Amino acid sequence: MMVPRLLCLALILAVGLVGSLASAGQLDVSISPRSLGINDVLRVQFIVDTQGDEFVAPTFDDWTVVSTQDTTFTSYSVTFINGRVQQSVSKRGRILFILSPKRSGKLIVPSAKLMRNGRVVRQTQPVTVVVRGGTTPNPSNPPGPGGQGGPAPNPNPTPNPNPNPSPSPNPTPNPTPNPNPNKQRTPDPSRTLDSMVGRPYFIFPRLSKRELYIGDQLALHYDLYMTGMAFRVTTDHEPEFKDFFVEKIDSGPQYWRRVYLKGIWYRKTTIKGVLLTPTKEGKLPVEPLSVRFYYDEPVALKTDALVINVKPLPKEGQPENFHWGNVARNVKIEASIDPPSGGLNERFIMTVTLTGTGNVRHFKLDPLGEWPNFQYMQRGSKLRDFRVEGDNFVGTQVYTITVVPTKAGKVSVPSIGFSYFNPATKRYEVARSKPIPLLVSGGNGPKSSDKDPRRPDVLREIQIVGNISTHHGKPFDQTALFYIVLAVPPFGFMMILVFSMLARRREANPEKFRQRQALSEARRRLKEVSRLQGKSSPAEFYSEMARVLTTYLEAKLGDDVKAKTQLDLKRLLELRGCAAETIEEVIMELENCDFGRFAPLGVRSDEMQRTFERIGSTLKKLDKELVVDANGEPREAARA
Repeated sequence: MMVPRLLCLALILAVGLVGSLASAGQLDVSISPRSLGINDVLRVQFIVDTQGDEFVAPTFDDWTVVSTQDTTFTSYSVTFINGRVQQSVSKRGRILFILSPKRSGKLIVPSAKLMRNGRVVRQTQPVTVVVRGGTTPNPSNPPGPGGQGGPAPNPNPTPNPNPNPSPSPNPTPNPTPNPNPNKQRTPDPSRTLDSMVGRPYFIFPRLSKRELYIGDQLALHYDLYMTGMAFRVTTDHEPEFKDFFVEKIDSGPQYWRRVYLKGIWYRKTTIKGVLLTPTKEGKLPVEPLSVRFYYDEPVALKTDALVINVKPLPKEGQPENFHWGNVARNVKIEASIDPPSGGLNERFIMTVTLTGTGNVRHFKLDPLGEWPNFQYMQRGSKLRDFRVEGDNFVGTQVYTITVVPTKAGKVSVPSIGFSYFNPATKRYEVARSKPIPLLVSGGNGPKSSDKDPRRPDVLREIQIVGNISTHHGKPFDQTALFYIVLAVPPFGFMMILVFSMLARRREANPEKFRQRQALSEARRRLKEVSRLQGKSSPAEFYSEMARVLTTYLEAKLGDDVKAKTQLDLKRLLELRGCAAETIEEVIMELENCDFGRFAPLGVRSDEMQRTFERIGSTLKKLDKELVVDANGEPREAARA
């Protein structure tokens, strides 16, 4: 009698325990990477699926929380049982933490918990993460965007003779930041970099020169410094650079490098770089530049307004009617003529090549004046190899001149001059091409009336010479075009019938058509992403890649994928006959896209290309493996 009672009691306790565990919900953790550098960030993601339990985040003692993203959603339900109201709350989704290590060594990511009535019902296991490097990392290997990655290390590095530099006798590795470091006080255009050191973050406008001649060039770079890490750096307002000719300096992909200033380690990146050419004299202002980014909180920074002193060109030794744009260095001018010989009154093409350092777009040759024994006409110029080198423009102007000799024999085409002001020597200089000898044979030009516009012995405006004639051919009904026009109406009617039949079949079973077109639609969107890959930001790229993958899954599965947790999505893909390896690839790519959207500065172009290729391969696998519909029946593709 006693034994059956004990068995019944044990059975009741077991059922209650199973029910308690089943209602405790689901709590998983995903951490990447498991090994990182002192300047990198850690991605910790908690996956929550619970009924009424409270999520309690861990206390990250060894970590600095850079950012947090909570994508969970909560649903409420109310039921009436025997006249009593019962309310239940369910919570599911993901909670993402971006962490920065405070020190090196083996650091612990503590457990997160699900609490119910003050009692722990489920918790994650603590995870050990290895953090490499010391508190003062090697500046020869700077971190990448947002503090992550960076250029690949040199496999054979040169030993640093002074690996522990001490620019200051009393360095301050952890300075106390100014409580209000970025308050905009009275603008100081002459503010130096040393005067700004000590703040936790600041923007310094770096000028190659503050005083120059009109027509000369200066480089302006906006450098962002910070002691910690920033995310989502965006430009809020850019200067218009009035009274300047502007050319953007392409400094390549943005990355962070470490610099040591007055005993403090800073991360530095260049936000914008331009090359400016002033077009007027005087003190020219440059508007402030402002940016926004996420530090420990949203931050807005603004530079001081700049004033650039533009001096007029000296009057002493200045040629008459001198052009202000002819400010140059390293000038070289050459001339050639084609053909090297010919007959009287024939046209020759003279090419003048002008190369130099300066604003080559605005270079102008000296007036040609009168040429004895020649008539000429300038045909314009073409800019070639225009680029930015250092703090100056470099390029080539190619001028074309049509030359007609008016005297037979050995003649010489005059030299071409270019007068310019050299800022290095502060003097006016003249560069000239060499005269070109030309052998002209006499009496070979055609003799015709002066009224004939085709006469080659003079240069005149282009005139039209032509006549009107009537063409007699076959009648229209005997040509091939007649039969083509005759066949177009019936052929067009047949095409309309075919398209109408296809449209009716599509409307009869839209879900089936959508599933068939899922892969082709995904490929079309991938082509659009590929065209925009170099133009769009990393956040936009990863958002579009995630949209391509989720849209394909929704079309194939006939369900809303965005509203499902990872566990629900795994179960659904398993039910539809998808391989476990492919399911893991889908989950991993969705996580990578989420990380790329919320930490875009940590992404390089090669990583974006690899993501593009992986998602394309995953889509092909899914299309082969998704062979079971929502009712558990094989699809037509599998039957075939």
